[in-house]
Amino acid sequence: MGYFCEIRCADCGYNRKFQLGCGKKDYDQEQVYSHFDMMDVWAAKIDELKTKSGYLTFRYRMGRCADCGVLKEVPEITFEDGSVFYSKQCACDPDCEHEVEFIADEDGEAVSCPHCGKQLIPQRTGLWD
Repeated sequence: MGYFCEIRCADCGYNRKFQLGCGKKDYDQEQVYSHFDMMDVWAAKIDELKTKSGYLTFRYRMGRCADCGVLKEVPEITFEDGSVFYSKQCACDPDCEHEVEFIADEDGEAVSCPHCGKQLIPQRTGLWD
């Protein structure tokens, strides 16, 4: 089950609700794979998975694009061999890969507002499935 995480800035009015974790639809491997199409290393991992069965976990994490600074839900997958992949796509330039700074909202880590830079605390506001 996933959860909603909300960030509000009293100074500039920035307000965003994120869907983090995972839900029922995220147990469909083809749905999960669709988040990673453009990554070269991902294609090799999929070929490896097709030749042997493998366990994976999927979730959405809160992250910030290193290029444009936008906060977003980032799809992440972890395989049983310990390898971790995350989507490197961002609307700022959908045709290239972008590094992501992850934000550990489950720890109540402060997040800087993408508009004014003030420190904000993410708050869980509900569950989704």
